[in-house]
Amino acid sequence: MKHKIVRTCMAFTLVSAMLLTVCLPGGVSQAAKKATLKQKKFTVMRGKQKKIVIKNKKKNRKYTFSSNKKKIATVSKKGVVTGKKGGTAIITVKEITPAKKKKKKKTRKVGTVKVTVDYFMCRIPGPTPVPSQTPAPTAAIGNTAVPPATKTEEPAETGKKIYVSAQGSDSGDGSKTHPFQSISRAKEAVRSMDKKSGDIIVEIADGFYPIGETIQFTAEDSGSEKGAVIYRAAEGAKPVLSGGRKLETAWQKAEDV
Repeated sequence: MKHKIVRTCMAFTLVSAMLLTVCLPGGVSQAAKKATLKQKKFTVMRGKQKKIVIKNKKKNRKYTFSSNKKKIATVSKKGVVTGKKGGTAIITVKEITPAKKKKKKKTRKVGTVKVTVDYFMCRIPGPTPVPSQTPAPTAAIGNTAVPPATKTEEPAETGKKIYVSAQGSDSGDGSKTHPFQSISRAKEAVRSMDKKSGDIIVEIADGFYPIGETIQFTAEDSGSEKGAVIYRAAEGAKPVLSGGRKLETAWQKAEDV
């Protein structure tokens, strides 16, 4: 009888010890979960910020962040990344265990995040290559070529559109029936639009567009993570944006002068 009671007590003690090992902080189940990064790469617009998220963070640990290219992207002590200029930077995340008594502090590398900073606030997309077909011709815009849009390069669109036409008016509303006349006026309209509900597409109709002043794009003209700002030629159109002036005069023969 005594032996039976002793065996029962030992079994109970063993089970209790196992439960405590698993349930107590620092036990087997918790130790198996190391801190990891939610994302190993992401894109941030120039001048914008995005935070690095760490999963399974430990309360008694310290986490540090460092960038290998601070001219492209910087990172704060809390893991907030700021895009500086176009390019790619690597953010290294480390976990530091504080020193306890005679034990020295330990440093473990959690991982790295590849951060891409967009070069352009606004972009003009190139044509999508189609196998066994001749690439579509482009239209000259100063020193930049703008490809005419084709049905093959555009999937179903959900973004907002602004229309520009050489026969339009800058006092219009930018709709298809009342388009703007200049790119500068369309740029102003883009700034006041909601850029978090999809792409904003500026479609330029066929025609000649004189550019009196340099069109500058800043952070105010950029898109967001939920939508880009795209300037493109309308389907089948070949608009020409030029810094020169179009001369319209009647030529006369020398003997008639």
